[in-house]
Amino acid sequence: NKSINRTELNKAFFGGKAETMFVNHLNASRPGYSQEWEKRFPDAYGFDVAKARELLAEAGYNSAKPLKTSIIVQSLPGVGNGGDLAEAMASYMRGVGIQAELLQVDAAEYDRVRRTKAYNNHIIFSASGSNAWSGWTIWNSNLQANPTRVVDQKVDALLRQLQGTVDEKKRDELFRQVGDAGFDAFMNINLFWLPTQVVVNPTVIGGWVFPGDITGGYTHVWEIKAAK
Repeated sequence: NKSINRTELNKAFFGGKAETMFVNHLNASRPGYSQEWEKRFPDAYGFDVAKARELLAEAGYNSAKPLKTSIIVQSLPGVGNGGDLAEAMASYMRGVGIQAELLQVDAAEYDRVRRTKAYNNHIIFSASGSNAWSGWTIWNSNLQANPTRVVDQKVDALLRQLQGTVDEKKRDELFRQVGDAGFDAFMNINLFWLPTQVVVNPTVIGGWVFPGDITGGYTHVWEIKAAK
């Protein structure tokens, strides 16, 4: 995380319009969000080459014994330059002494290996418009049959509590605890929340009731109303 220059990535790939995800699956519009994550993010996750190298050294890695990992390059839903983004991330990691190998993997082959849980020490970048519950349980939890990313026992225990309550106040607090646990465990390389943008001609389009978060395209086009 400390090797990644998110400000530079945001400007290069998203015109500076992306919002930093201080905790994956939870941004300011979602239940459980805590401003403490934003305050703590620069020190814990922020770009710092010297600190990244220091942390590697503390973990026993150096030029003679470099940390090695593999980054899978594939397209991302709704992010046309996903492959370029993966290459940029590998470049940042190499800049602090990590040997990051780029792997071109066919989507069918990736799914086959993933289902058998055969990937070890691999990094893959994902894009999802899922809600907070689906985001955590699909990507970062054993509650699903085949989790695809890092999981944590404390997070799983909190999600099981969430599964058992419909009380909004209680769910808000539990989601905050989930976010705290995920933040402290460095479960992900948190990147960006990409707000949806639509440009229309107001003489043609009168309105559109938009359903919210999406992945890979636009939807509910039948809700588009013609201008009067």
